[in-house]
Amino acid sequence: MMAACATACGGGESTSGPGGTSPTGGHRVAVAITNLQGNGTVVQLNGANDQLPLPTNSFLYFTNVSKGTQFTISVKAQPSSPWQTCAIGGGTGTMGDLDIDGPTMTCTTNVYAVRGTVGGLTAGGLTLANGTGNPISIASGASAFEFAGIASGTNYAVKVVSQPTGQTCALNNGSGMVTNADVANLTLTCGAPGFTVGGAASGYGSSGLALSLNGGASLSIAAGSSAFTFANVLQTGNQYSIVITAMPPGSASDFRQSCALARARGKIGTNNVTDAFVACKANSGLAGYDGVYAIDAGSGRRDFLMLLSDGTYSFADRTDDPTCPQNGNGAEYGVYSRGSSGTFSVRSALTDRNGACGIWDSQAATPTGLTGTMSRTNDVLTLTTSDGTYVLNAVASVATSLVGAFTRADGVDGSFVVFEPDGTYLYQEAQEAPSLSVTAGWERGCYTVTGASFTTSLASSCKPSGLPALDLNNAGGFSAYNGAAIPFTIDSPTSITIDGRKYRRLVPAG
Repeated sequence: MMAACATACGGGESTSGPGGTSPTGGHRVAVAITNLQGNGTVVQLNGANDQLPLPTNSFLYFTNVSKGTQFTISVKAQPSSPWQTCAIGGGTGTMGDLDIDGPTMTCTTNVYAVRGTVGGLTAGGLTLANGTGNPISIASGASAFEFAGIASGTNYAVKVVSQPTGQTCALNNGSGMVTNADVANLTLTCGAPGFTVGGAASGYGSSGLALSLNGGASLSIAAGSSAFTFANVLQTGNQYSIVITAMPPGSASDFRQSCALARARGKIGTNNVTDAFVACKANSGLAGYDGVYAIDAGSGRRDFLMLLSDGTYSFADRTDDPTCPQNGNGAEYGVYSRGSSGTFSVRSALTDRNGACGIWDSQAATPTGLTGTMSRTNDVLTLTTSDGTYVLNAVASVATSLVGAFTRADGVDGSFVVFEPDGTYLYQEAQEAPSLSVTAGWERGCYTVTGASFTTSLASSCKPSGLPALDLNNAGGFSAYNGAAIPFTIDSPTSITIDGRKYRRLVPAG
């Protein structure tokens, strides 16, 4: 039988509740709604006349239902965020002489489990908790665990409350939000007593990010995760080094997120490492802007900015800045983005803790970065911000000599070196290295080339552009070779090997 519902009115058209007069005349069917919390619910009468109920307890009306019409009320789309299941009561009948006020729609929030796998557990005493809830005990030899009955839309934060006797367990993917299915990607890996390495992620909103610790297997970071911990258990005195092995992909190389590391290298002490940091930022329109550029600031000062096509950047200045403490003097590392309109923004990864000495002045605990416009003409890059206009010239690159700008090819960390034609160089290792010092390899000095080797000089008599040589950490960069020959080979017009380590020659693209 054809339904006579020519008009569908939303639940907000009448506030009189059951027993009122149909707002448009004719007869109506009123549906009382209970406990609706989610969004996007669609209710139908006789398979049509879609209705979107109010997101609170109220009434939903189907109007202009002709006398004698048989009707069936059904839920076409269940609510989401949180995900619920709504059931119709008294939803079938035949329209008579009076409005019908009896049908109901009662919604119940779905519950799911948060579960994971356990590996290597050979002892008792392990307990886990979800937030502040009651801990659960995991028996020796267990291969799985589960927190059940967690309502959709609820945040979960599973943590290790107590370690098993004689072992250390590391948990990954332990935080997030329950949506419309069981969460089953938590992993708990147990091993010999020791300490774990982990930290926080910020701004990461898509899948695909992966990290590696000490060259080990890649650890995939779940979308939306705010924390990570490697399963590896290290002993006091062990060195640790985290690198990014995969960036979050996108529909094209220029439309993805970029992530940068901070506090990602160091030495294990007597506690777990929890302060490594990954800062991510969405980017677009980067093609044609990657390269190493120099800013001539006068008085012998020459600053360097490296932009990589993966959306990371490094900045270093070659001058002792008397207004800043000796802990970086402008060394900076982070992620940048550029929009189709030419706008750009940056976010520092808190690399050198220098406060405000970098060009971006973005070292706050929650850095806001710098915004402005970015344009390029041939090999000249112009950045215009509220702080002023910066004109940057591409660093010269000569394929048959050491002169040029190079980025390390062994990890996504923004480290780079610039060898200039005047016999000076600058090196920056972008990740902070507590085992060395806060500058993580930032240094400048002089170099001379003899055949297939070069020799660095950090002596006080070496004055690049009239300024003293600087090596604050005594271990990073080339300082360990001060006065000694360092072998190098030009592998191709785009790559070079220095003392066995690969570097990629970087010149502006386009």
